[in-house]
Amino acid sequence: ITGHYLVPSQGRYYIEIIGLLCNDFPFDVDFNPICLEDVDHNHLTEAGSFIDVTVTTNITSSEVNKDAIASTSSIISNARKQPAVGFWKWTNSTLDPVPMTTRYQGQNCRATSEEERCMTSGSLDRFKPYIFEWSDDEMNVLKNIPELNTSNETYHICVVGNSHSRELNVHFDYWLNLFNVSNVKAWQIGMSYPRDMLRDRIVRKSLGCNITIVGLGQWSAGKKPRKVVPATTFPEYMKSLETGITHWKALGIKMVLRKMHYNPLGDIKTQCPPQDHRSPPVIDGYNEIVQSLARKHNITYIDTGDVMDPMWDSAGDYCHYRGLEGRTEALYILQEIFRCYKDSIQG
Repeated sequence: ITGHYLVPSQGRYYIEIIGLLCNDFPFDVDFNPICLEDVDHNHLTEAGSFIDVTVTTNITSSEVNKDAIASTSSIISNARKQPAVGFWKWTNSTLDPVPMTTRYQGQNCRATSEEERCMTSGSLDRFKPYIFEWSDDEMNVLKNIPELNTSNETYHICVVGNSHSRELNVHFDYWLNLFNVSNVKAWQIGMSYPRDMLRDRIVRKSLGCNITIVGLGQWSAGKKPRKVVPATTFPEYMKSLETGITHWKALGIKMVLRKMHYNPLGDIKTQCPPQDHRSPPVIDGYNEIVQSLARKHNITYIDTGDVMDPMWDSAGDYCHYRGLEGRTEALYILQEIFRCYKDSIQG
């Protein structure tokens, strides 16, 4: 195994490598019957493993990741082209850092969560000492806000998707209220699947947006309420999403595509066979499709991996990011939306 790591400074970094699959699956293979490795016994590194960083250099994360991407990507991928936007850092000044192992929900822990094994594997305490430190000090405030006050216009940001988009919209409202941004409004357009982009009601709502932030895939891969149905395979997902994108482009609906969230390893994702396929290998495949379609159709792709990937297992309900990680992601997305708006009026 060759590891590539982008870290902010010299020092000791604890490292944990887990194996989710023994073998990757190709783009055109139905992944529905494929099971993840046993989460209680999937560690490839010993407890307390670490690397000591003694030399630093100025490189971008795209340079760090290019070899790994070239060897593992089944679909065209595009690494971030700028330095990392920031890092999660330990902030407890009275305690030395401890290894932060991957959080998961063991089997039969849903009803017996007070068992020691369940409390240990599922505890959220491991995340509390960490805050996000921006590489750009100005990123902790909203800048590039659309200057529309002179004409009394309101800039409408529409967050397209289901519950993950709903939570993102809640975080948007937090920042807009905190910085007293009165000429920007964020609201959700609820839909579950890419095919919903063709529905007349959804189209009418989207036409009233200055920009739509499209994040679809959680329902395509996830367990449906009250029933278990197969997840959408990669070819089906790609075809459906591209159909929606071309339809919206033809109607003049302005959109950006965002990176889809991983989901922590909850019990219905790690049982065999899975009831929920929102595991990292599947989400990686969906995200590569989204990114490739963004490039093909000249649409902005917002990659929030620097913020969310290190905290991918921190969702309290093993699904929704309602904490500091989700709030930090929302601030970054807002900055990117405002930057794109500023570039459009200047270009």
